[in-house]
Amino acid sequence: MVSEPLLDVSGILACKMWYTFETIRRSMRVYMPRTWEQVTGRYDVIILSDANVKSFETRHLEWFAQGVEEGGLGLAMVGGFESFGGHGYQSWGDTTVGNILPVLCPDQYNAEGQIEILRRQNPVVSNLPWETLGSSDYFGGNIVIPKEGSELVANMRTGSKRYPLLVWWDAGEGRSFAMAADWTPAAGTAFMRWEYYGDFCVNLVLFTGMAEVPGDIELVHSVRDVLRQCVQTSNYLYATIDFAERFGASPRQPEETALEARELIQQARALYLGYEFESAHSTALQALNRFERGLEEALQARETALYWIYVIEYLVVTGTCMISGTVIYMLMIRRRLYRPSELTRLSGRRYSR
Repeated sequence: MVSEPLLDVSGILACKMWYTFETIRRSMRVYMPRTWEQVTGRYDVIILSDANVKSFETRHLEWFAQGVEEGGLGLAMVGGFESFGGHGYQSWGDTTVGNILPVLCPDQYNAEGQIEILRRQNPVVSNLPWETLGSSDYFGGNIVIPKEGSELVANMRTGSKRYPLLVWWDAGEGRSFAMAADWTPAAGTAFMRWEYYGDFCVNLVLFTGMAEVPGDIELVHSVRDVLRQCVQTSNYLYATIDFAERFGASPRQPEETALEARELIQQARALYLGYEFESAHSTALQALNRFERGLEEALQARETALYWIYVIEYLVVTGTCMISGTVIYMLMIRRRLYRPSELTRLSGRRYSR
């Protein structure tokens, strides 16, 4: 989600299984909005992914519910031990957030199985190639009960058993979405291996926020992949430039090439945000080519800098060897500094030096 141009993500720690109370409290103090107006003014979607009810103050929960019903926010809850009915933790069912969820929250967790799509026309699932799931087709999480008036999009299926997986409804001015399965480790580990896992997550967020979900997922997937490669190559490029500068190189050319690539990336992102994915793909490819060319130039600058280091090291080592060899020759071979010795006391033999 962080690398997705359509999203701007702010994370707040709220899972007591993985974080201490002090860590969560500090995260809440720094990142949690201070008022209901900030919640509705800064954000479009709230995601509660394996979040503990007790991590939040009562007013926070009221802001979330009011933000959906009156402020037009989207709210998505995703499975985990601390989600929905909880698994040894407090249930969300009796809270104001529980009231706007499209599911009831019994205190049960052991739902599992493969996905069974019931509403293929739903934008969260409609554009994804589910037939490519393969070994990633395993979901595990909470048992939930769809409320009357909600839409059940998909089940978890194991044998003859069916467990609700994806459920949503419109609540007041906003929308509420429930994904009963986990989408992070451990119960979501298999699903996370799917090539289109990230695309699914973005679909869910866009749909919950009542934004348009892209139709041609293959094209969008390709653009996202190129943009991700640009980020990786860019990081490597700037690290190489920094390394070369430390050894006295002046990598002006790769810096200029990188600047050209960054300008193209900005253009690609702007096209992407306008849903002009074909143009965004073409521009992103140009940016990637620039980054790769800049990386080649930076590597060449690095090699040039290292060449003179190798030369200096060679001269130093060679000079040291020559001086050492000369000293050894004078002392051990020619032995000019040794004086002749007399008879030894033990053998009586005469040795000349």
